[in-house]
Amino acid sequence: SAQHSLVEARPDLFATPTYLRKLAKTQGASGATPSPMDNQPEASVYLENETSENPLYVYMAYQNPSLSPPRNKWEVLSGEGKVTDPIQFPNELHPANDAGAGTWQILTMKPGENATLKIPEFTDQQAWTIRPLKYRGGKPCTGHPGDCGMPILIEAGKEMVLDMSAVDGINFFVDLTMTAKGGVTNINFNSNPCSKLPGRNSSGCINPDVNGNFKTGKNYLSPPCPAGTCNLQGESLTYCDTIHEGQCSNSADHWEDAHIGSSNCAPKNQFTTYCYSHDDANSSPFFSSPYKVRVVYSDLA
Repeated sequence: SAQHSLVEARPDLFATPTYLRKLAKTQGASGATPSPMDNQPEASVYLENETSENPLYVYMAYQNPSLSPPRNKWEVLSGEGKVTDPIQFPNELHPANDAGAGTWQILTMKPGENATLKIPEFTDQQAWTIRPLKYRGGKPCTGHPGDCGMPILIEAGKEMVLDMSAVDGINFFVDLTMTAKGGVTNINFNSNPCSKLPGRNSSGCINPDVNGNFKTGKNYLSPPCPAGTCNLQGESLTYCDTIHEGQCSNSADHWEDAHIGSSNCAPKNQFTTYCYSHDDANSSPFFSSPYKVRVVYSDLA
């Protein structure tokens, strides 16, 4: 077909994160890698299922006690994924699950599928979330048994922080690209802490301490890394350092101001994954116009 010929001639026009990673490896550091963000619609979220989940269920926030219903629903603009109308959890047909209480639209994607969705018109300064949830035996994970872990979150709002949060726990790797105040930035979480914590399922686990386990006499604001990880200890330190592998900062890094953080991070438009509740210093990129997000999920390994 004409489209098939065009794909062969210009694969960059149909680029997925998988294609781009392969292209980057073949081009080397001097090659120019095309960005699929360029052609992604303004105010949209692209999600891709590179997991073995068939399908992958992604809960898209619509309404909860701290989020007013938007003027329009999440809508699939392109791709194979399908999204439901808003569903309230829990109710008589839908008991509570690990995504949490609220009204959600559920996106489903088979392995290899993707979807680009228009971000609804939420009330200004209200944050929404995106939560991938494992299903076992046809039912959503509840109480994080087995390999369920807890959903790794994308938390966002226009002209607010957009972050990747492993504060509750993790159930997938996430490759996040977004338009930030300093330009397009990427946070790639691809190192598995579950496999390094005793007695945990390597395919999904909860955070050993959502508020962080600190050395005696220290807290999250203590120097020399306020709102960072250098004062953590035990499993909390292992969890955070593993999550931050390959990212712009870890527990060996120091800084003075929690609002600026590491010189390797925000000043260079680089950021880390939230690994405990006050891990703010380096994990808070500002979601800016044209409000584009790309999220690729893959299995923990």
